[in-house]
Amino acid sequence: MILKIGLIVLLVVLILLVFVLLVVLFVPFILQINTEDGTYRLEWKGIVSCWISGPLENLRLNLKAPFYRKSIDPFTPRKQIEEPKTKSTTDTKGKKSEKSWMTRHKLTGMLKSFRVRTCAVNIDTGDYVQNALLVPVFQLINRTGATFTINFQGDSSIEFYASNTVWRLGRAYIMN
Repeated sequence: MILKIGLIVLLVVLILLVFVLLVVLFVPFILQINTEDGTYRLEWKGIVSCWISGPLENLRLNLKAPFYRKSIDPFTPRKQIEEPKTKSTTDTKGKKSEKSWMTRHKLTGMLKSFRVRTCAVNIDTGDYVQNALLVPVFQLINRTGATFTINFQGDSSIEFYASNTVWRLGRAYIMN
């Protein structure tokens, strides 16, 4: 009888662990930038969210997780705790140079794993000649699916929305 209860508990714990693993691997995280409404957000759907709010003079970094909320002012100085300095006793003799864990090829593969849903750039350089020179370049770029526009009215804005999962990032890192 006790053995059956222990097996049932073990099975329930195992199912919960598999569920948590699947959530971590396949729940998307989203990067959203919109300069028109002032939205700058990095969110792991339903788990953790981080966004910037407020005017430029008083920016706030907001963090939200289950049972936790915090708003940070990144420009206020923090109290520094002085730690006693200790003498380093590491021996540099005979050390091999360490190979980097992130190569350019792996980074490129990981960036390609993002799914860009919206990429719209609307700029004005303030110079009519430079704007006119950028129009054919932006028309070539627009063939890729992104929307790049030049305006001659002084407005500049960026709208960017991309998503990814830990599974796709890990697969891109391993495969490259």
